[in-house]
Amino acid sequence: MKTSFTISIYLFCTTLFVLSFVNMYSKEQLINLILKYAFLLMLINIVFICLLPDLTRSFDFRYGNVYKGLFLQKNALGKYAVLCFFMSAWALLFLKKNNFLNIITIFFSIICIILSKSSGAAFIFMISLVLLSLFKIGFPKKTIISIMMVSFLTVFYFILSPPKIIQYLLEDLLNRDLTYTGRVYIWDITKKAIMQRPFSGYGINAFWSSEYYKEVNSKYIAFNPTHSHDGFLDIILSVGIVGLLLYILWGLILLRMCMNLSKYNYSFALLCFGIYFLILLNNIMETDLIYPYSMFYPLQIIVFFLVSYLRKEENLLEKSI
Repeated sequence: MKTSFTISIYLFCTTLFVLSFVNMYSKEQLINLILKYAFLLMLINIVFICLLPDLTRSFDFRYGNVYKGLFLQKNALGKYAVLCFFMSAWALLFLKKNNFLNIITIFFSIICIILSKSSGAAFIFMISLVLLSLFKIGFPKKTIISIMMVSFLTVFYFILSPPKIIQYLLEDLLNRDLTYTGRVYIWDITKKAIMQRPFSGYGINAFWSSEYYKEVNSKYIAFNPTHSHDGFLDIILSVGIVGLLLYILWGLILLRMCMNLSKYNYSFALLCFGIYFLILLNNIMETDLIYPYSMFYPLQIIVFFLVSYLRKEENLLEKSI
């Protein structure tokens, strides 16, 4: 389809740009640029929310007035704010420079999370606090990574197939919607579509394109969600099971590099793992893994190259000893 071809070209160009970008800077420069980007992103959103409240606000039938900032939805503001908070809090704890900038970013990030009223962002924010606490205490990298990945798989399972006790907690005690605001219906359509083309997929973002919606999906759903609201399902839908396996392999390589780094690169290795883990966690409910319109896609590439830089530094250090 035309939409899939266009997005594929855009994704390819984005990848080339990021690859050329990361090769222009050192590890320290990349981290400083990311931290400055986080500050500017939160600052601009706060300024626009203050100056243009009507344009940056929307109504949610559950929470009333919510803020989306410069993004199309409140969840986007929430998820970016959590990531900005995590990176700036890490820098405050471990880099111990540009503290004022990081403190302001943390403050603005927390305000954006609160204003977005995104329950998903609030949950990931709490997980980020746990991660930072484990980092600061000095738990072994392998222990932290193992605990977090087991937690991720557990959350993934409980959301897709919640046991009775979880259903009771969500519905009766927390008054939550077990369809996750309609995501369950989208997942049902996605799973049926995957069964028809499990290996080839439909092309990047082709299944949720306006053309395909008019032809097929309009019979089953009253709106076009633009993606599957699950990054892993969306990969299978786009490029098939083979594509998902290749992505998992890439992710395992990244995690292995993080685990194998020495104490010399402890804090930087955990920063890279933390960013990647929070992106994975976000993709249980959203789509950002291979999605050209999200900053989470290029950020994954940057994280991979940061870990590669760390490995090179470590190898050079070992040779010099």
